Amino acid sequence: IWQRVKPIKDAGAGAIWLSPIYESPMKDFGYDIINQTVIDPLFGNMEDFMDLMNITHELGLKLILDFVPDYSSDQHEWFQKSVKRIDPYTDYYIWHDGKVDNETGQRSAPNNWTITSPSLAKKTRRVSVPKSHVFTDPATAENHSWGIASKKWKGWVLQNVMRYWLDMGVDGFRVDSVPHLFEDTEFLDEPLSHDPNALEGDYDSLVHIYTQNLPETYDMVYQFRAVVDEVMMTEAYETINQTMLYYGTDERAGAHFTFNFLFIRNLTENSTADDYDYIIHQWMDNMPQGRWANWVVS
Repeated sequence: IWQRVKPIKDAGAGAIWLSPIYESPMKDFGYDIINQTVIDPLFGNMEDFMDLMNITHELGLKLILDFVPDYSSDQHEWFQKSVKRIDPYTDYYIWHDGKVDNETGQRSAPNNWTITSPSLAKKTRRVSVPKSHVFTDPATAENHSWGIASKKWKGWVLQNVMRYWLDMGVDGFRVDSVPHLFEDTEFLDEPLSHDPNALEGDYDSLVHIYTQNLPETYDMVYQFRAVVDEVMMTEAYETINQTMLYYGTDERAGAHFTFNFLFIRNLTENSTADDYDYIIHQWMDNMPQGRWANWVVS
């Protein structure tokens, strides 16, 4: 990467954002992380990273890292200890033994929550991420338990990960998949969406009132921002009203900006000038005063 930094600078960029570079078995393109403070050998080592950061800073560029608060690999030390009920890691995840069929004695998933990444489910033999219902298939769990992350995982532990990299000199973070930071801890069934284009079991077949944009999610984003004065941007494919809440309030700052996906979600090669005008105003008219706008175009 550092060999290509200067052309990026010459192209007019002000920052470089790296997708996950952390230690990982790479079942999910590096997002299934074993340790968020260790560089995976696939990419080099900490010395290589420091060289990259120094070069970017010498050129006047910012270096932004992916921050992945939702995921852990099933190989993560905390996950392994949580499975074995070794304290204090037992409640780093919230576990459920699933429903039991009274006739067959077989266990099944505790609710109707669906997945967004079937390909990952095929590769993962046990629950491997805190938000297991979203990114892997709990029905493949060898130990017949279903786990989601507790507040302990997502609170001070991950804020310390942020502080570690900020102390190293990084300039900020892109926070991955923030709408899924918290889920209902009672594992309640979600209502049907009645979407005519969604098949039974599809992610869009449900209204995700128990697995997305819970009040705790926004609070956690505000806690993350309290650690990051530099740059913090968040990823959320949500309604305009839900997205704007990630900016924070007058009392509590949230993300410097949340990615604006309106262009790539709503415009096509057949869109008119009026379509562009509507999309631009949809963001600008709803954005809190004094905040940063942004436009994702690919």
